[in-house]
Amino acid sequence: MKPVSNYRLFMVAGGIIAASAILAAYFLYISQAPQTGTDAAITTTHDDDDGGRNATIVVAKGIDAIDSGVTFNPPFVRVIAGHNDTVTWVNRNETSITLGGIHGGFFRAPYFENVTLAPGESFSFTYGNRTGIYQYYEKSSGRFGTVLVSTEELEEARVSPASPSILQKSPRETAKVIAKAVDPGDDIASVRLDNTRMVAYVTQKGADILVPRLCTTCDPSSYYPVHYASAPGKAAFPMSKSTSRLMNFTKGVMEAAGYRMDGSEQIDAVNSGDTAHISIYQKVNREWALPVPGAYFAFAKDYTIIELGRWYENGSISTYRFGLSPDQAREVAGDFMDGEVAENPQIAKYAYRLEGVGQAQVNIIDDKVMYIVPVAYAATNPEYLDDKDHCNRPAWQTFEVMVDAATGKSFDWHLATCM
Repeated sequence: MKPVSNYRLFMVAGGIIAASAILAAYFLYISQAPQTGTDAAITTTHDDDDGGRNATIVVAKGIDAIDSGVTFNPPFVRVIAGHNDTVTWVNRNETSITLGGIHGGFFRAPYFENVTLAPGESFSFTYGNRTGIYQYYEKSSGRFGTVLVSTEELEEARVSPASPSILQKSPRETAKVIAKAVDPGDDIASVRLDNTRMVAYVTQKGADILVPRLCTTCDPSSYYPVHYASAPGKAAFPMSKSTSRLMNFTKGVMEAAGYRMDGSEQIDAVNSGDTAHISIYQKVNREWALPVPGAYFAFAKDYTIIELGRWYENGSISTYRFGLSPDQAREVAGDFMDGEVAENPQIAKYAYRLEGVGQAQVNIIDDKVMYIVPVAYAATNPEYLDDKDHCNRPAWQTFEVMVDAATGKSFDWHLATCM
């Protein structure tokens, strides 16, 4: 395995892509989905012919001004390779739609293109034994969804979300728990917004609580957090120069929401006297801090902001047992990506030469602990030597390979983001 020796091998800070950045980028490139290309070799059928398939996505018209165009229901599905790895899309729209699929993050490698379905028609795609995160989109609206292909072995390696907690509740119950965790005398008063992506509630004391509906398993960073904002111009907890006082409030809210701490967490606190920010990161095996905080609190004299993301049971994450070391994960990632650049038609054309394998970082994807390993290549095909990548660099790429930390199996890859 070739070590990192030059600037060509770069890593995202903390080894991870920020959720907002990658989602914005997906919206950008999916809105520019392929206009031409080879049509997918898929047979369309009428929606009463389901063929015994056990994962179905309904493509329907928008339900309100925010969710206009088309919607996917559900927007995320998980399938098990070799068992239920065929997904069927059904067009419930009143007009024809055109679908496509993309893999590889920013690399935009299509796995099917230009599938047009008339109203009432459907089509199916079999993902087979290839694990990973696959995007699909509707061309005219730019809307996208996700299919995650897992295995039975990978599913057994999950870590457990905190329970009992807001993570297992309905949107209204979640909002109620948050409202009372912040202020026991508060409660939900009304629904401000309700669509396929989120539900927003207003509390009796004027706070705003947004509860996401979408699972963002496709995002290597995190899930959409539950967001609490105090009533305009009124802090839910007084700003204080005493960080310990703010920390006591933070811990109390987390405890009431089911986010229990065991002392192994990394706590980053910044207090300027006028504003304060507290971010709390869980650690895998009490060593590897996750790149995205499970809880975030912002304080000022006229507002309080709280975001609660994915949180895991202490016994599940603090005592997690790794099935391989970081160096072994680098070996797995290098071998896996060497196979990809040689065999994947979207990549093989560049005739990539390995430049180096970077240090492994740890993250949780789909409730599975993963090593994220950057692997860098330089193109050697003269036809592409003058090409620029999406970061406007010369013809070389850095790929981030996901290796399951329990089983030692490679899971997927995506193109690394720009610094």
